[in-house]
Amino acid sequence: MVYEQPTSYEFFYQGNYSPLDPNYGPLFLGYRIPFSQLQLHTNPQTANIIAEASDRLSQGVRGVMVNVLEPMVFENIPKQLFEEVRRLHKLVGAEPSMHAPIIDPSGFTREGWSEKSREEAELQLKSIIEKAHILDPEGNIPVTIHASMLPSTEWWKKVPGEKEEIYVVNTETRQLLSLPYEERYYPGPEKQEGLKEKFISPGIRKEVFFPEEQIKKLNAMQWHNRLLELSRNFIEAEKILLDAVPAAVPILAEMKELEEKVKRGELSREKAREELEKIMTPEQRKALAEIEMIKPIYEEIGMKLKTAFDEFYRECSERMSKVEEKEKKIYETAVENLKEIGKKIYEAERSEDPVLMHTAFSEAMQKLDSVAKIVGPPRIYKPVEEFLLPHTSKTIGNVAFEAFKKYREKAPVIALENVYPFMAFSRADSLKKLIEESRKVFLEKAIKEGYDYEEAKKAAEKLIGATWDVGHIYLLKKEGYKEEEIIKETAKIAPFVKFVHLTDNFGYEDSHLAPGMGEIPFKEILKELEKAGKVRVKHAIEAGGLLNLGAPGGRLIFPTTLEAFGVPIYTYEPRAPFWNQLQYLQAAYSMGYGPISTSLGIYEFVGFANLPAELGGRIPGRKEGFAGTPME
Repeated sequence: MVYEQPTSYEFFYQGNYSPLDPNYGPLFLGYRIPFSQLQLHTNPQTANIIAEASDRLSQGVRGVMVNVLEPMVFENIPKQLFEEVRRLHKLVGAEPSMHAPIIDPSGFTREGWSEKSREEAELQLKSIIEKAHILDPEGNIPVTIHASMLPSTEWWKKVPGEKEEIYVVNTETRQLLSLPYEERYYPGPEKQEGLKEKFISPGIRKEVFFPEEQIKKLNAMQWHNRLLELSRNFIEAEKILLDAVPAAVPILAEMKELEEKVKRGELSREKAREELEKIMTPEQRKALAEIEMIKPIYEEIGMKLKTAFDEFYRECSERMSKVEEKEKKIYETAVENLKEIGKKIYEAERSEDPVLMHTAFSEAMQKLDSVAKIVGPPRIYKPVEEFLLPHTSKTIGNVAFEAFKKYREKAPVIALENVYPFMAFSRADSLKKLIEESRKVFLEKAIKEGYDYEEAKKAAEKLIGATWDVGHIYLLKKEGYKEEEIIKETAKIAPFVKFVHLTDNFGYEDSHLAPGMGEIPFKEILKELEKAGKVRVKHAIEAGGLLNLGAPGGRLIFPTTLEAFGVPIYTYEPRAPFWNQLQYLQAAYSMGYGPISTSLGIYEFVGFANLPAELGGRIPGRKEGFAGTPME
């Protein structure tokens, strides 16, 4: 080995990692957020929001997110406390925000869904918005509301983008049902006949059931079962008719003639009844009694047909507004058939002739089955998001519009939050769709009440948007998604973002660490928001995980975040010095986060402690080379 003499000390000494570098610091994420845009949140388990807000504001934060998640705890807060929190913010020139209690806006509860429970959720959210306005009556305070609390889709770890499990709602019972990916084994032929992937051995085959296919099969089976029940009803009624009608026909004709005389006033109803009793034979009386037994059967048939009619009509009307022009003709044809079916059902229910009733109902059932072959069976089972969308958007649109009517340009902003990736409206596309539908509800109500279209449209876009929780969306990592795919989620939702939740994790649990303590790519995510012009959006630091470290850990949340985002110390502009450079400052300058003149600082800036001895660095056991004592 040939040793080469270094030409300079630079050859083997690369220099020290210096706080003079604006990007200094092990926590610095490479993206700077202005100090004024950062907020801390209150403890979600307590109603004592005054003490919580006072503690956060005393740390120098420029705003506090009142964060009481339990509805009962939230209801225990008197309005005077909201007024006091407002005064605290005004005293220090800060701006508050609010996280609403956990209420599903659609009205879905443990008992299922009902319009009554949706209306109750709407009223409760209106009350929350009113309290939020107390916190900030002069501005558009952002109010975060969970988009949903229901599970929706479990994404497949093996193939990101595929659905491993889908939750559906039975639209008749209004209950949830889980449809997972399944593999089932059935008897099979001894020969594989080219289908090797389905046959694991002679005589045994494997069937794979994907969730979306199961929904289609479940709906098809539901329709098949309904037709089967109707057929049984018809067979039962037809048997009675065949036995009773021949004997009853003569007396039915007499009954019809007597009824006409009663209508013309030629005969009283009592006299008509007496005449009928005189001419009726025992066989005819028995036949009439049997025909009376058919009526409850036909009532059941009519009810089932009307239910199916309602489902088909709603389905066709909904799909016609969403499909392309060439596909509309399919549903228009189906609707025309439904009109004919409706006439048949109407005639049958008002007919006194059991034969005509039977015929009309039978024709209606056959036509309904033909409609099912055109557009598919009624979707009794719908994916959770599809079922919730009209109900959730109705609630949000109504709440936002009522706030607009009451407070106009100072109305609170409703920001719908993405929850965990397996829950409804947690992905960018579905959350975006919910926001757009909620804005449509707002716009329709506004126009109906006489507001100008452009004014209402602008107000809807201003007052309904998203709270983007970067910690929640990063949990897609455990479903097999790559970092770049998660960043794209932010790019999709960015134009709709009104508020941001900053929290860090490792992609497997919502651990609520301070930014920089996990693996979330904040720089890339926040740059996507910046591209969409969201540079002045407020950011709430949701780092409650540090509270597990005790009181000192809780007090580290804010300074750690300031360091992670390299917040300027003295100005709102991105000018040095930054928090990532000067981590240890005296109380007079940094609100109690550490001394400014530490031994580390002296050695870094004055003592040249990290230099080689040849350049004046420290020799173990010796004094400093620049301390006034010559080196030996």
